[in-house]
Amino acid sequence: MVKAIQRNKFSSYWTQTETFESLRRYIDLNMAGLRDEIIKLIAGNEVVVNTPRFHNDMTTFETKDDVLTLLIHLGYLAIIPGLNLKGVDNDRIFAVRIPNEEIRKEFRNITEENKNYPGIYALISQSLDLLDKIYAMDSRTVAEFFDLAHQDYTSILKYNDENSLGCVISLALNLVSVDLYNVHRDFTAGKGFADMVYLSKQGVDKPALLVELKYGKSAQSAIDQIKQKNYGRIFRDYKGEVLLVGINYDKDTKAH
Repeated sequence: MVKAIQRNKFSSYWTQTETFESLRRYIDLNMAGLRDEIIKLIAGNEVVVNTPRFHNDMTTFETKDDVLTLLIHLGYLAIIPGLNLKGVDNDRIFAVRIPNEEIRKEFRNITEENKNYPGIYALISQSLDLLDKIYAMDSRTVAEFFDLAHQDYTSILKYNDENSLGCVISLALNLVSVDLYNVHRDFTAGKGFADMVYLSKQGVDKPALLVELKYGKSAQSAIDQIKQKNYGRIFRDYKGEVLLVGINYDKDTKAH
């Protein structure tokens, strides 16, 4: 602790004391829907896990829920306490997420050369370049980036809607969000919920981002909604610049 204070920085040593080969083995299993769920977790989203069918062993796996339940037991996933799952009447169905950045880093590392997760690490590694284009308000280049990224990873995510686009954006900005931003999804704001909010961390001199997603409409309608529903109240105690980012996805043309 003294050294961390003296150097004004710290790093994790826990990941060097534990093998992650077991994590690699489990997320490589060929369970329907497992890869989609792992990608959403790496992107910072939560997923829902149905735990009752788990066999309480480390060898019998029939569904993705069995694998994810084991990862909860092993500490690679954490249950989100107090989250109300709409329409769920079962006290053994939970929303979970990756509990900290050290473990998220290992999830990312495992996907780097993993044939079951093609291109995911490459997408994440472009975070800094993409963020610079957003800061420069280079709308065309940002749109083209998501145009290609969403086409490439729709085949993995297997759905076309705002959630799919949000997952791609979260992955694309994953690395920079660790050091620069606190990220919030579906954040209560003004008269509704902002899709994605990137709040600058203390001491970071970068503009905050308020991202609104649209599906089958227009980018301008996303910006209009931010203003009409007064999402800017999120920043009433924030001192610094804010960029409003509206992104629309057309499922037929795949244009952004």
